[in-house]
Amino acid sequence: MRRLQRASILALVLALVACRAPRDPSLDEHIEAQRSQPKQVSTEKAPGKESPAPAARKRDPKAPPPKGQVERRVYTDEEIAAILGSVPGDGKTLELALETPDGRIRCALDPESAPQTVVNVVALANGQRSWRDPDTGDVARGRFYDGLTFHRTIANFIIQTGNPSATGAGGPGWTITREDGLKDAYSKGGVLAMVDAGEDSHGSQFFITTRASSSLEGRYTPFGTCDNPELVKKIADAEKHPPKAEGKSATRALKPTRITRTTLKRIQD
Repeated sequence: MRRLQRASILALVLALVACRAPRDPSLDEHIEAQRSQPKQVSTEKAPGKESPAPAARKRDPKAPPPKGQVERRVYTDEEIAAILGSVPGDGKTLELALETPDGRIRCALDPESAPQTVVNVVALANGQRSWRDPDTGDVARGRFYDGLTFHRTIANFIIQTGNPSATGAGGPGWTITREDGLKDAYSKGGVLAMVDAGEDSHGSQFFITTRASSSLEGRYTPFGTCDNPELVKKIADAEKHPPKAEGKSATRALKPTRITRTTLKRIQD
């Protein structure tokens, strides 16, 4: 009897195999999906075998942002104190001097009314912050303004500098916020102020006015006043290339004036 039962069971199994009874379709799909999944590697570690997690890589806050990015920079109180404290001299007035082949323009800066603006210019002028070259995209180091030209000059109005490519576009790779700056500064000439392309887009470019310019009020941060109005006017009124388009002003000098060197010091009032 047992032999008969075993024979019957074996016959039934063989019959089922021969017929290849269909599986549940959802089961087939589940198995196939599991096969296509990448193998999971266990991250569990045996007790006492744990290794310390790698330290997170932090970007140097003094360096420019990654290539192709422009960030908004805010200097901390500690950074402001350190950068301004590095300027030599015992006087209260912070002076930026622009040396040119035709003479020197000295500008008294006002960190009280425009601390972010002043410390940004000082850091660039003294080479205390690396920057991103607008032509190559490479990180550059050194005194930012030395060797630059007044790439944009408008007769009886302004002279402008602060762009390594001399195209008028670009900056150090970051921007700073717009500040109120000196009060009623544009009521006279000789004002040192930042160039921008919109709200909070100051970077490295600045200009010096040749005359009172009330139309500039409230838009460009005025952060200093400059002497030698005769030289500023001479640079502004220099002969220029014809404008590229009809109706546009001529702004490119045939022989742009170069800033051979910038110096910073504190002087007595």
